[in-house]
Amino acid sequence: MSTENKNQKMVMGKPGKTGIARILKATVYSMKGFKAALKYEAAFRQDLLIAVILWILAPFVANSIVELLILIACPIFYC
Repeated sequence: MSTENKNQKMVMGKPGKTGIARILKATVYSMKGFKAALKYEAAFRQDLLIAVILWILAPFVANSIVELLILIACPIFYC
């Protein structure tokens, strides 16, 4: 392999895992971040509690499936 090809390869992508392995690693890192947020961030815990309460109340308040989906989706995007 020539030097030019090696340089192109280094510029084109980051070294490390690719494909499914990369997705799995990202999932593990996301779960660690979620656990850290639960442990150290009071505002995150409060938002999560509000979201759970709203999800429980949503089926009782909604008049249609569309309203139910909106009431379920809103806390997801709020958090």
